[in-house]
Amino acid sequence: MDDRGPSGEPDAWIVFKLSDAPLQTEHDGDFHVLALMDAASGYILHTELMPVLSRELPIAAMRRLLQAGASQVRALPAQLLVSSRLPCTKLQNEAARIGLALRHVDDASLSTFTAEPCADFRARFGGGVQ
Repeated sequence: MDDRGPSGEPDAWIVFKLSDAPLQTEHDGDFHVLALMDAASGYILHTELMPVLSRELPIAAMRRLLQAGASQVRALPAQLLVSSRLPCTKLQNEAARIGLALRHVDDASLSTFTAEPCADFRARFGGGVQ
């Protein structure tokens, strides 16, 4: 995967699950943790909790995710790379609304970027927490 802008750096953000096992809470249910990462730096710009029972991240949470990223780097990237495991019809619509190209990418291709933060998450939380 070569998503490089004019400066030679990747010009993309990546949306992916930090862990296969959901975070388990006693009172609020179980949640997937989604991360928004700047591909050029590997920096996690924002995370959102998505209820396990939800098919997709709610639109308000999607907007928060993208706005948090944009506020940190003061711009939108050329494209948004989304794990092909994530259903994202609403995210695709939101990205189109703000003029952001969205591309589904298989996890094997994203692992160059996502393996380390996923491993760190597993080390800290052990997959699921109660």
